[in-house]
Amino acid sequence: MATVRAFTPAGRMSALPPEVSENWPPGYRFQPFEVTTTNLEFSFCRRPTSHEIKMTPSNITAVFTTRLQETLIGGVLQGRKQEDPRAASAISRKAMWQAVVDIARALASPTVLDATQRDSYEEFKSQNIFQDRRRVAEDVKKTALQGWVPNSGDEAFRLNGR
Repeated sequence: MATVRAFTPAGRMSALPPEVSENWPPGYRFQPFEVTTTNLEFSFCRRPTSHEIKMTPSNITAVFTTRLQETLIGGVLQGRKQEDPRAASAISRKAMWQAVVDIARALASPTVLDATQRDSYEEFKSQNIFQDRRRVAEDVKKTALQGWVPNSGDEAFRLNGR
């Protein structure tokens, strides 16, 4: 199972030495989670019925929570063109950044609100308040996730109204 392979101590994270994670700043740790399966069959299940059926990956993603339902095709909301600013998912980096801004406003937190008020996502993420997070991410990439290909080159985007 891909989730077990990627995120549990039995998978890729097994290469993370304890001495690395023990030296992380307070609040950071590797917290594995348990994958629980079910025997229920779902109406759109694609369980192979013979050895002749080959499973193929798909570029379609379903996002389903109690508050959100989206279908993404190639990372873009179904029915939108890739260049359309409204094509971004609610779980995109831009939407997450906007959610942090909204929460900071609701909490009237000057420190967090000030941190969110940057011209670009790149400026937002490069602030000193994220240095501990960057350190932990680099440690994980160097040890457990060697070969990680960063998603870079598109950080210049801005929030609407800036």
